[in-house]
Amino acid sequence: MSMPGTMPVFGTDSVLSKSPFVTIPEDFVAYLFNTQQGDASPIPGQMVAPGYASNYGDYQSQYSVPYVGTDSNSLGYFPNGSNQVMAVTNLLDTNLPEATISEEKSQEIFDIIHTRFHENDQAPALRQRANILEGDRTDNNHMLSKRMMQAYIGSYWVHFNEQVPILHKPTFSPDRTPNPLLLAMITIGAACLDKTHGQQVTKAGAQLSNFLAWHLRWEIFMDVNFRPPAKLWVFQTLLLLELYEKMYSTRELHERAHIHHATTITLMRRGRSLIGKSTLDSPPNPRDDKANGSRQSSTSGMAHTADDWWNHWITNEATRRCAFTAFVIDSTHATMFGHSTVMVTHEMRLPLPCDESLWNATSGPEVGRIESNLIKPVSFLEGLKRTLSHQEVQTNAFGRTILMAGAGRA
Repeated sequence: MSMPGTMPVFGTDSVLSKSPFVTIPEDFVAYLFNTQQGDASPIPGQMVAPGYASNYGDYQSQYSVPYVGTDSNSLGYFPNGSNQVMAVTNLLDTNLPEATISEEKSQEIFDIIHTRFHENDQAPALRQRANILEGDRTDNNHMLSKRMMQAYIGSYWVHFNEQVPILHKPTFSPDRTPNPLLLAMITIGAACLDKTHGQQVTKAGAQLSNFLAWHLRWEIFMDVNFRPPAKLWVFQTLLLLELYEKMYSTRELHERAHIHHATTITLMRRGRSLIGKSTLDSPPNPRDDKANGSRQSSTSGMAHTADDWWNHWITNEATRRCAFTAFVIDSTHATMFGHSTVMVTHEMRLPLPCDESLWNATSGPEVGRIESNLIKPVSFLEGLKRTLSHQEVQTNAFGRTILMAGAGRA
């Protein structure tokens, strides 16, 4: 099984310091709205920029995952069966494997909050720290007990993950997750607690979320990995934190997320993982172990399985999903809040997210078996072109969200 090298491309090494053109090129407009196939003659009166097909149409074959299909007329394999993530049995399951955290890891998270998350006179979270930390943490009802941390992580998977599927659930382990990323998940999960926990707990969860978010951004900025080439978990953490700050929190945090949105995009553009190189191909950072402690070396945020091919596949797909999430945030929040856009549609030259059956596969061989029923997924630009031409595009819910974000910019 060959290793796919499909990664987001946000420019070249020679122009890393430059942003893409903010205006839409004429040849890109011609590509999007030209519906001619092959050598068909253009519609009379329709202006088509010469050579546009070679500029954009070829990117599907250049960057797409080489899935092999048996049906040349098929657009892909998309099962009709739906995953009932909101089923009552799932909502009531408090021992999800992907939410199970060890006592050692929960104590590590608590120690970070206790030793690093200090307040000052200007912090909106003023006077919350004492209320959050006081009491006996061994009490299951303590807001930072192991049991409640598991509840927050489980809440993230049940209520939020399907909307922004950038974490690989089958291989996720809280104990192997970098602390900032796990704190971002806890922040969102605490804000999304089910009402069955009671009003007092849900209100306390919301206060905890604001407190964690206020300090978490500075924790990320001070991390040695917050520099190009940034690791995948850094992108995942920044995106989750931005979504929380903009959509769940206070005005101060919303404004802060707006200010730092371009920072995340710039870090993506400058990182090798977003110009065709996997995060696994980046040179090791000798400062990682010294700065982050002995446990951090085993919590890179990447998949840790015995199958190296599958590890690479997961990393590549997760990185593409992060790039698309950043694009969706950039596009939809520009419309919702009147923010200026930072990204442009024609720079997203990568395939749409893989089918959920692949993303939810539990082993590399299972991915291989499912791939045998698939053909090359349609690229984002080709999918956008078909959408604007009123043609059906076979993709999942996340893919449709991406296409709608692109259509809003066309």
